[in-house]
Amino acid sequence: MVMVKKNTDMEERTFVNIDFATSYNTKLQCIKVNSTGWGDVYMAIIPGTILGMIFEQYREALFENNTSTFYQYKRKGNIEKGILKTIRKKPDLFFSCNNGLSTIASEVDIVTVDGILHITRINNWKIINGATTTVAIAASLNNKKVDLNKVFVPLKICVTRNSEHENSISHEIFISANSQSGLPSSDTIIGSCACESVAAEYEPTPIDIQEIPWPLIEEVESYEPDFWFELASWAKDQPHFSLSECNAAFSYGVMKKRNGHISTYKQAHRAIRILEKAKLFGFINEEDFDCCTYSPRVDENGELGQDTPKANDETYDVVYSSIFSPAEVKRKSYMLIQVFLHLPEESEEVLALAQEAQKNAERRGHPLQCKLKHGDKVDISLNISGEKLLHSEKKSVSWFGVKTNCTFSYYVPKDIEDEELLCVAILSVNGAPIGEMQFVTKIVETPRSFHPEVYTRKYNKIFISYAHQDESKVKFIAQTCKAVGIDYFFDRDYLKAGDIFPLEIEKYINSADLFILCWSKNAAKSDYVQKERNLALDRAYPKVKPYEKAPLSICPLSIEPRAEIPEDMKSVYNFEQI
Repeated sequence: MVMVKKNTDMEERTFVNIDFATSYNTKLQCIKVNSTGWGDVYMAIIPGTILGMIFEQYREALFENNTSTFYQYKRKGNIEKGILKTIRKKPDLFFSCNNGLSTIASEVDIVTVDGILHITRINNWKIINGATTTVAIAASLNNKKVDLNKVFVPLKICVTRNSEHENSISHEIFISANSQSGLPSSDTIIGSCACESVAAEYEPTPIDIQEIPWPLIEEVESYEPDFWFELASWAKDQPHFSLSECNAAFSYGVMKKRNGHISTYKQAHRAIRILEKAKLFGFINEEDFDCCTYSPRVDENGELGQDTPKANDETYDVVYSSIFSPAEVKRKSYMLIQVFLHLPEESEEVLALAQEAQKNAERRGHPLQCKLKHGDKVDISLNISGEKLLHSEKKSVSWFGVKTNCTFSYYVPKDIEDEELLCVAILSVNGAPIGEMQFVTKIVETPRSFHPEVYTRKYNKIFISYAHQDESKVKFIAQTCKAVGIDYFFDRDYLKAGDIFPLEIEKYINSADLFILCWSKNAAKSDYVQKERNLALDRAYPKVKPYEKAPLSICPLSIEPRAEIPEDMKSVYNFEQI
């Protein structure tokens, strides 16, 4: 998962937390080398397939503090060619020939198996040296001529004791690891105290990201990749720019080159701040970048001011949600499930992007259509089941008028007895479910490409089941359903004086296509909730099989005060905590 936090200067940082046991069904064998003033040092071994999968999911977030990211764009020469040659020609010698990765982290989880240490989780992981190795391995991930199962990478991890010293530690590791690379020391300077103080003097006032109007985001998106690369190259020699800002500018160029847009609203927010500094210190002219809708301003006294932001654009876009994955997978392999939000005219473009990530990815059924306004948060909850629930995961993206996506990965274990996997992706907008996409992937010895029947369902009638004591915690669901125009049953809104409550409830459940169960200790004690739950279970999977034939889907939510999951739902449904 990727977590975005802010430091004391309110500067955005992207932290990558890797749960090897849950996400990749593996543990990294390691030894504890020593303890230093910096922290504890571990030496581990990471399989090439796992490293490639991690890069496919997190991309440039892995290299936030890595200066050599600049040189990935300009120095594609003998180093990368040599690494690729070893991967493809002599993968069994890769561990012996490669210098490996030098990384830092804030925390690792260690377990002991038969007296040997294993890493199960790394928090706030950053690759300081080894970006070229990582990218080269990821580039070979889907190459059928390469056996990445033979590729293993040495991994050094320094677990820092003090987050305030991360930049200094990164600098020391980078200088030592690249002492033979010929990089001038000026290219690896993280910034002296004097430079940081000057940069802080001109740092724009922090703002609420949600207040940035869409026209300004469009202004930022108008710059081409080469502009960002040139800005990064220029900024690294300027005392007013920190290394992380230079890295950020370069990463925006990579995003634009690869995706055609800057990936997230938070990154666009930071890009605005970097561009304002670039304007202030002469890289671009005032007329070339006019923050007329929102911008920190320098008044006649040299003080920073702030214009009043305009209201957000409330126009709705017609948006397609498309899902891609292989139709067949084999045991002991990974499958990617990719969900894209895009405009209708971008359908072929997102298919090409999905197949870049996994060559045998296919569009699974017809897109789910919805209406979104800029800034809407879309949650995708994925459940993968065989005879029982095997994997459950949730990710979120925001819609700002340009295509965006999230990727799930599932490792098919060698001892799985199921012959097919049922995958169900439930989409929610601002907390309220709007539809689902579900498909079946077969488990075979030799996968082939084919197009099985796939089902997409847009929710038209939603029943919200809850205990009255929990009304304040769940009424946002009804409010969101009302806002997006979905017919819903929330007793406070639906029932009228004179209605026969049990008959109206049963009638609506029998015609609904989604049943939201808000489960708590209060709900567990409620006779009404129990009756509603039983009515829903009679119309849903697994009582009605196969899944696509069930007229009703169930979306269970766990709310405070939390109760035990009912036995008849425990092995089938994932109760998402809210």
